[in-house]
Parts: sequence; structure tokens; C-alpha cells
Amino acid sequence: MALRNNILIICGCAFVVVCIVVGVIVHNDGGRIMITHQLIGQDGEQFELREFARTNARIAVILLPNSSQSQSELFSIAQQFQNEGFATMTIDWRGHADGSNARFSSSEWSATAYDVDAAVGFTQHKYPKAKIVLAGGSFGAVQSIAYAATHSDISGVIALSPRPAIHGVSIALAITQLTKPILVIEYHPVDDTTTQFPGYALLQTSPSTKKTYQAAITQASGWNVVIDQEDVIRGLIDWIKQNI
Repeated sequence: MALRNNILIICGCAFVVVCIVVGVIVHNDGGRIMITHQLIGQDGEQFELREFARTNARIAVILLPNSSQSQSELFSIAQQFQNEGFATMTIDWRGHADGSNARFSSSEWSATAYDVDAAVGFTQHKYPKAKIVLAGGSFGAVQSIAYAATHSDISGVIALSPRPAIHGVSIALAITQLTKPILVIEYHPVDDTTTQFPGYALLQTSPSTKKTYQAAITQASGWNVVIDQEDVIRGLIDWIKQNI
């Protein structure tokens, strides 16, 4: 690990992360601090990460947005997690800071795995004693499962509206290797007991002994089933505290 001209280089056996700090404290309300960083992954692409800091956090949560979503839409949720004592990170997918859902090819969407890797590396450096949870919506849920299935340093997954494959990224195999605690939430009409919904079907193939399924009443996808749903957000927080 080295610091050179404000560029933090973290070298590990599995990744090299370059973190350029371009922001300072942008929000401080009674000790509630948010810092903006620019991260560069293994392939040289840059994206933004916001750190909702908590000193000596026992748990760190990385929020991965829907593919058509800006991290700004997760601001309130990140603050609520921060208030509960979780160090919380949000990111914008490369090229999608405005939530524009640019017309990426499948290979470009697959490369966002480098964004997840860089965000995890940054979090491990800042909070070395914290257990890390990946929480993603839709495409973010797919990347959360894909990453956690092959990385032992992830302690749990929250997947909102996961699908077997999104933007060419498949988790049909990864989910069968996921042994970490996992919570799946998706829209599922409470009176529909005949249809096996995608997230529910995926969850059944996980060998995890701690897997939880919750039907959302909001007819939406990904983080949109959570935003402005205080009882659901409270449920996410409680699940983390009870399972991580």
C-alpha cells in the first residue's frame, strides 16, 4: 500500500485499486459525514464512490444501484444505514453517473465487475475490521451475487429483484455457489401462490443456510421497491444486524 501525490494504491493478491481522492467532507451533520472519491479499477476505467463514514464500524455496506439509476437516488437510504452505525458506500456504474443507462455492450456491462472489486478494495482499506455486505438492486443484485459467490471476504448479500441474467451477466451458476447469508426481495403479489418468481426461484438454488425471501408490495424493480418504503428499509437494517 502506498500514497503518492494523493493517489492511494492498494495492492493485493487479487486486485490493484487506484483511488484518487477528489472530494472532501461534503456533508457533516452532527458527525454524519459523506466524502466523495474517484476510483479506478483494474482496467483503468473511473467511477465515483461516496463514503458515508462511520468511525470503527463493525459492518460496511456497499449499495450497488440499478443499471439505470444514479447513486444520488440512494442518498437517503445510505444515510439511514449510516445512522445505524454502518459505514456505507454508494457508487455510480462507469459511464452512468446521471443514471442514463447508456447503451453498453454485454462485455462493457460485464466489466462493471471491476467497479465492484474496486469498491470492495477501497472499503477493506478504510474499514479493515468491518464485515462487508453487498446490497444491490436489479443489475446491482446480479453483480452482488456474482461477486459474493467467489469472494470469501464478503459476509452477506441483499438482492433486490435479482434475475438469472441481466445485460449479459448471468448468475445461474454463481447462485449455486453462494453460501453467505442472503436476503432476496422482489415484487410478488401476496395472493399469487402459483407463480414462481425469478428471485424466489434463484434463492432456492443457493446452498446458504441463511436465506430469506420477502415479497414486496410495491410493483417496481430493484431499489425502487425500497425507496420511500420505511418499513422495508427498517427490515433491511434489522436483517443485517441479525445475520451479519
